[in-house]
Amino acid sequence: MNQPMKKTRSFRHLNQFDRDRIEALLEEGHLQKEVAEILGFNPGAISREKKRQRKNGVYDATTAQAKANVKRSGSKYQGMKIKVSAP
Repeated sequence: MNQPMKKTRSFRHLNQFDRDRIEALLEEGHLQKEVAEILGFNPGAISREKKRQRKNGVYDATTAQAKANVKRSGSKYQGMKIKVSAP
């Protein structure tokens, strides 16, 4: 019996550089869809990041990274390598 191969999801976490670029591009007036295309992320990821990481109603990369670090420090898998498969 042949079983179909499971597809592994390919993703990567946003890092400080990505967050800085998001902040700069949004300040320049780019749409989140354009930001996603430039950085190579799904538009939904940019939307969620933008929605969650606001400071006084404006996206702030430094605050976003600090919050991500806090979330990651409480994670069970904080030291595990995240497998990223090539498309």
